Amino acid sequence: SLVIACPKLDEGQDIYEAKFLALIEEAQVTSITVLMMQVPCCRGLLQMVLHAAEKSTRKVPIRYCIVGIQGNILNEQTIQ
Repeated sequence: SLVIACPKLDEGQDIYEAKFLALIEEAQVTSITVLMMQVPCCRGLLQMVLHAAEKSTRKVPIRYCIVGIQGNILNEQTIQ
């Protein structure tokens, strides 16, 4: 599944968190990768995913990648 969101410009961020929780609980995804641009506001997307994961009874690995303005991967890390 692919989810596209902008934590800075989109309204209803609580809805996104609920959808991430549904992906974990109901769709039973086996992992989540958050791809973010290097701008600071994109970290909000990672925070929404982490909050949903904290509420879930299932544990899934969460990974994030930060992409630079030239399209290169600046950082890549597994969180849980």
